[in-house]
Amino acid sequence: MKIRFLVAILFLAFLNNSFPQDIHVQVDTNRIKTDVLFLASDSLEGRKTGERGNTIAAEYIKQRLKKYNLTPGFKNSYFQNVPIHSSKASNQSKMVIYTSKFAKKLNYGIDYLIDESGEQTIIPKPYPLVFIGYGIDAPEFNYNDYRYLNVEGKIVVFISGEPESNDSSYFNGKIPSLYSYPAVKHKIAVSKGARGSILIRLPNDRYLPPWESLRKEYTRDYMVLASSFIGNLNLIFTYYAARWLFADSDYNLKDIVELHKDDKMISFPLDAQISFKEKFKQKDFISHNVLGVIEGSGKNKDEFVLVTAHFDHLGIGEPIAGDSIYNGFLDNALGTSSVIEIARILNSSKNLINRSVLIMLVTGEEFGLLGSRYFLYNPPYNLSSIVANINVDGIAVIDSFKSIVGIGAKYSTLGEILNKTVKRENLKIAGIPPEFRYWESFHRSDQSAYAQAGIPSILISEGLDYVHYSKQKGIKKYIEYIKYYHTPFDGIHLKINYSAVKQNVSFLTKYIIDVANSKSRPQWYPNSVYYKSK
Repeated sequence: MKIRFLVAILFLAFLNNSFPQDIHVQVDTNRIKTDVLFLASDSLEGRKTGERGNTIAAEYIKQRLKKYNLTPGFKNSYFQNVPIHSSKASNQSKMVIYTSKFAKKLNYGIDYLIDESGEQTIIPKPYPLVFIGYGIDAPEFNYNDYRYLNVEGKIVVFISGEPESNDSSYFNGKIPSLYSYPAVKHKIAVSKGARGSILIRLPNDRYLPPWESLRKEYTRDYMVLASSFIGNLNLIFTYYAARWLFADSDYNLKDIVELHKDDKMISFPLDAQISFKEKFKQKDFISHNVLGVIEGSGKNKDEFVLVTAHFDHLGIGEPIAGDSIYNGFLDNALGTSSVIEIARILNSSKNLINRSVLIMLVTGEEFGLLGSRYFLYNPPYNLSSIVANINVDGIAVIDSFKSIVGIGAKYSTLGEILNKTVKRENLKIAGIPPEFRYWESFHRSDQSAYAQAGIPSILISEGLDYVHYSKQKGIKKYIEYIKYYHTPFDGIHLKINYSAVKQNVSFLTKYIIDVANSKSRPQWYPNSVYYKSK
């Protein structure tokens, strides 16, 4: 009797503390096909946040999670309501630059773009301008463009980018750091009391997309969480239009470009002012995050691995070759369908998982990570119980692959767990090729929001070492798919390799299990930019 009791105790201890390192995963690509062909169909009109197609997509995802017996993830519901405010600039925009010698009117969409829009951004009377270098205050690098100037109540003007360096410990060297991102520069300007900001896109700019791409992005609806306050005017100027800002100053814009090249950037008041008037089209609505829980069976089942993918896209937009529906097949209907399949697999194996897994398909990513940000402001669980975020924004479609890229792996011990999964799957770790660093940036999707909230986060992509293609041919194929990004050509007509999809989904599932079963919760490395966010 005592022996039986001891065996029972040991067995329970095994269940609570030991989980298999390699679980057999059977991916059903037919299920993925069914889901992605529906989500990316013309009938959903591009799944734009706030539109009919997005609501239909959310309901479809909800029914899938319910069918696969996931527990509702937001209280007793699969939906988390996300209140959003939308505004769009009209063609009646009036922007004027004033100097002691002239008043120059600029044209919206041609000379400048509005980064944030709303009635509060209007400045009917002229405001003074201050050129502030890169618009950066980075104490960890002993760098401050604002050091000698008071910009309170003024419009700050800065160029794109950051100080150039070959030293990886100084602004990430050749890789863009957080400080190069417009949103970070805007936040710094606000913290200094500025009334607004003007970002200048330089010729051959490596930090910003071409002007035509920016124009398409910034002339669509601007969305914020309904609880957000828009009080600052933030603009993007072409190089040509920005020259007028410096017309009466000691330095012209060409001088600024030379100072940038020589690493001798300066800041100074401009002898110019601007005014801005606009009539905005505005509306308020509710969108939805879709959440489901796979409850773990170990002693850490009250902790969560958060798995996310955004299901929204751009909706109906500017026609290209007669097609105006931006279907978002690769971005991110396929990623959404893959996460639904991962949820099905995990829930059928939940007795083999220690921590719980929270599956969340988020809305509003294309308009500023809105679904993720709202979740972080209104979490259904204590944020400290979420040990990691694994975001899925893109799935391998070219060919079976021999390597994995862990975007953000260098910031936390999630990279160490990734190394173990990669080794077990007979793959290898690859870096991000320089030509794709903009596209593969850690700061370009939902994982960035969770990282800033202190949650170790990662985005996983296949490497460019393909089984049936040379490295050069693989890069060429990858570039072909990038050309479809945010165009109507990202649709269900695209030919993709479902063997690659299957391999990618299988790997992601196993990695999620490894994170859920890791002995210790993932941690930021002390030298990570996110370490202080924890």
